[in-house]
Amino acid sequence: MSKDLYIYGSMSPPGTKTYISTKIEESPVPIHPHYAKMMNPELKIGDLVETCTGKIGLIKEYDAYPREGSMTIFGANNRYYKVMIGEEEKIYVGYSLKKI
Repeated sequence: MSKDLYIYGSMSPPGTKTYISTKIEESPVPIHPHYAKMMNPELKIGDLVETCTGKIGLIKEYDAYPREGSMTIFGANNRYYKVMIGEEEKIYVGYSLKKI
């Protein structure tokens, strides 16, 4: 079948594009409700938060645009936030932030 589709190992034929989805909607990964709740913090503008890298910042605003590299996880806080860390603004997905 791979010969019919022109698929050669893990390499794509020249001129083709590949798409990898990081969306987990029906959650094939069995996440216990206890942990799913922990991944859904209620955050609002003005909240002091700790990032997934341990930095402390202030939520400045909601950001509507998805960012590359973040997964959408069913039941988690998948909203994007603009966080002020020092004098720098960074975008984080909600489940990567912890309210202080």
